[in-house]
Amino acid sequence: QVAGLHRLAIATGLSANLGALLEEWPYGLHRMLGVLQANAPQSFSIPRTFGRIYRWVYVDLKEPCFQFMRDGFERYINDHWWGLVCERNRRLRGPTRKSHRRQPVATAAAAANATPSVVRQLHLAGWIDANVVQFSGGRQAWSIPESEIASIAAYVDDGINLKAAACLLGVAERRVRELIEAGLIVPRLRS
Repeated sequence: QVAGLHRLAIATGLSANLGALLEEWPYGLHRMLGVLQANAPQSFSIPRTFGRIYRWVYVDLKEPCFQFMRDGFERYINDHWWGLVCERNRRLRGPTRKSHRRQPVATAAAAANATPSVVRQLHLAGWIDANVVQFSGGRQAWSIPESEIASIAAYVDDGINLKAAACLLGVAERRVRELIEAGLIVPRLRS
């Protein structure tokens, strides 16, 4: 409900904004959602990020005639939402939850035949893309794009650990460390 909707200036402004939202459907909606997402505090919560829009789309406009609004919103989520979409997002349709292109670290690591710590190290070293949200309690939440899984697998398959490098070169592990410190061997990850 909008206060003062009986006044012409308020009604005209509201109508113009709604017209811009529906113009070039669904891109007008996507532009508005992009602005909301950019200005919201970093969070993996879809309702917290999109606020009233989320409530309007799924609660206030729940009638079947407004399904096009939910479809446009879910298309934006699948294409632009950098967080995770999971069973917790009960209002989103099942196909939207299943087709989202981001995964938690453990799932991405399992798909790439790596460990979650290796995936985190690859991101911290700047080799793969990931989104990290730091919660106030100190906990972190990570989301990895599905497109990065092939890169993770390639880095894992291509690399060797310190012990294997020492065996391959036929030198002691401390000599390999000296070669790394001298810059003759460049490690991708460093513990």
